[in-house]
Amino acid sequence: QIDSDLAKWEEQLVKIKIAISFLENYLPKQSLIKSLSKEKISLTMSELKDKVLNSKLNEVFKKIREYEVLLSDLDNEKTRIKTSVENLTPYVGFNAPLGSLKELKEVSYFLGSVPNIYEDNIINDLNDCYMEIMSKDDKETYFFALVYKENEKGVLELLKNFSFTPFKFEEEESPLKLIHDYNERISIIDADKFIIKERLAGYEEEMKILQLAYEYYNNLIIRKNINNNFLKTENVTVIQGWIPESKNDEFTAIIQNVLDEEYYLNFEE
Repeated sequence: QIDSDLAKWEEQLVKIKIAISFLENYLPKQSLIKSLSKEKISLTMSELKDKVLNSKLNEVFKKIREYEVLLSDLDNEKTRIKTSVENLTPYVGFNAPLGSLKELKEVSYFLGSVPNIYEDNIINDLNDCYMEIMSKDDKETYFFALVYKENEKGVLELLKNFSFTPFKFEEEESPLKLIHDYNERISIIDADKFIIKERLAGYEEEMKILQLAYEYYNNLIIRKNINNNFLKTENVTVIQGWIPESKNDEFTAIIQNVLDEEYYLNFEE
């Protein structure tokens, strides 16, 4: 049978871990080291519960999730734009608007590339047409060609023999103008990401809320699991008592030396 409380706490703990892991990428290293090196506040379970349940934990979750989605969206947009720039770059020599190609009536166009080994073939075999090499890289030759409508099918069949890859586009402007606009958008995306990261770098208080919540729900889960295990076994001895707080470390060392890892020890005020 599923323990509903345990399932709820474990779900909460997963959300806390994800939020902490996300914030750790943006909080300054010095802040994290400072936070870890600070002497831990001694809280009873009751005090910890009060602090966590009265904190703005759900608000912290919401804000962090919003920034996480926003950063992801910006990264995805930047990736798409960079891909578009890479695809357009070989055709930067084509200085007419790409949309004008759709308006051609008397002639058909071919804009695309063939492997470099076929460069001479397209130059020599494409007769009765206008052809211009746009650029080359280490693998492909990029070109633009205009042919009469009646010759379109024949030229297409010829180009297929040369492993022709057409350049597909939806944009209307010239490649150079599009690349310029895309690079401007990338600069804006980078600026937006910088602002978000600067905001996240100041989330020290939010990190403290998350750390306290982690301690609280982790303790709840540990206690629940121990209680459940005690109920399932007949081979458990429970010893309860008190010792001076100053002897806690010494007592823990003795228990660990005698029982290795086969014990559960908890101190409460």
